[in-house]
Amino acid sequence: MKKLITIILVTIFIIFIILILKIRQKPEEETSRTKTEIPPLEVVAEIAQKGDIIKFVYTVGEVVALKKAEFYSPFNTYVENIFIQNGEYVKKGKLLVKLQNRDLELEYQKASRDYLEKRKKYERLKDKSHDTLKLKIETGLLEAEKEYLKIKRLVESSEIKAPFDGVVSGLLIEKGSVLKEGEFLLSLYDPSSLKLICDVFVDEGKEIKKENRAFIYFPEKNKWIETKVTGVDRRVDKEKRTIRVFVSSLKI
Repeated sequence: MKKLITIILVTIFIIFIILILKIRQKPEEETSRTKTEIPPLEVVAEIAQKGDIIKFVYTVGEVVALKKAEFYSPFNTYVENIFIQNGEYVKKGKLLVKLQNRDLELEYQKASRDYLEKRKKYERLKDKSHDTLKLKIETGLLEAEKEYLKIKRLVESSEIKAPFDGVVSGLLIEKGSVLKEGEFLLSLYDPSSLKLICDVFVDEGKEIKKENRAFIYFPEKNKWIETKVTGVDRRVDKEKRTIRVFVSSLKI
C-alpha cells in the first residue's frame, strides 16, 4: 500500500514539473515569434556640428533720424519761391525756400542807409578822438550798427538754406502761401543717421546683443533690408514690459 502511494506521489510530482516547464517555455516562444514579426527599422545617423542657435524675434519699430533740422517761419510773411520738393536730396548751402516780407525789406534798406551815414561820420572824426567807443556812441554808430545787424539777420533768415547734406521731408507749403511767425515750413534729415527703434518684450529680448543681424521689412516698398543691432537699452518699461533695441543706419 505504501509502495502504491509512493508511486502516485512521484507521478504527481513529475506532472507538476512538466507543467512548470511548459509555462516557462510559452512566453519565450511568444517573445521569439514577436521579434521575428517586427520589421527592421531604418536608422539615419548624422554627425552633429557646433554652431549658434538661430532665434528670431518679431517686432515693429519706428524709423527716426538722429540728425534732423526743422524750419519755421521767422516772421509773418508769404512764400516767394520754393526750390525743392519732398524726397529730394540736397547739398549743404542749397537754397530751399525764399520768404518775402516787404515791410522788413524797407526796414533793412532804412537801417542800411542809417548805418552807412553814421559810419561815414565816425570815420571823419575818429582820427581826432582817442576814445573810439565814446565816439561810436556820440555819432550814433553803435546803435545804428546793432539795428542794422539785427534786421540783416532777419532778412537772411528769409532765405532757408540747408545746414547739411540731407533729404527734404514734411514740405506742405506752396509758392504764395501766407505764413504766420513760427509756422512750420519743412524738415531736413541726414539719411545716414536713420535708425530703427524697436520695443521688444523683456523675455524675448534677453538674448539680443549688439552686432546681431537684423532684417527689416518695409511694407510700402515690399522690401527687406539686412542690417545690424547697434545697441540695447535694457531698462524695462514697467507698463509695457519691454526694452529698447536700436538698429543701425538704413538706406530706405
